Amino acid sequence: MPRIARERTKHHQPSARPSTHDIASAPVPLLERTAAEPKTTKRTKRHERHLKWVERIDSAKKAQRAAQRREGRATNKSALVRGMHTMDESLREIQAQVLAHEITETPKTTTTKMKARNKSTVEEEKRFNQVLLHPAFQQNPLATIRQHLTNTLKPSESNPK
Repeated sequence: MPRIARERTKHHQPSARPSTHDIASAPVPLLERTAAEPKTTKRTKRHERHLKWVERIDSAKKAQRAAQRREGRATNKSALVRGMHTMDESLREIQAQVLAHEITETPKTTTTKMKARNKSTVEEEKRFNQVLLHPAFQQNPLATIRQHLTNTLKPSESNPK
């Protein structure tokens, strides 16, 4: 036997529209709803709460990223100085390799040429660290390098005839 579809009734709502007049008193509207005011449902309220929540999280993430960028710039003000750290690390690696090579190598095989190369490497690393710590270089690295080149190059080398 086929099923018969029942009509749904709304027993939990007494009437479709609430009364606008109080029966005991004069006809004064109890519920005034304007046409411009949209009916807010539970779903729209939930959606609005979700959007506000997402907006708060996004603003917090943006503030955190901005603080990280500011902190990164504060430690190393120029990109050149930030790039020098990789050079500094590579110099330290070379020095570690040289020291490891000296330790494993027997004194008979160490030549004067290798000793001179190792000595110059150590001196260059010391000089490089001094340059990195110099206040003029930390303020404006490019201008400092330019000034150093103009001081060290001879006038005949800088202006070829």
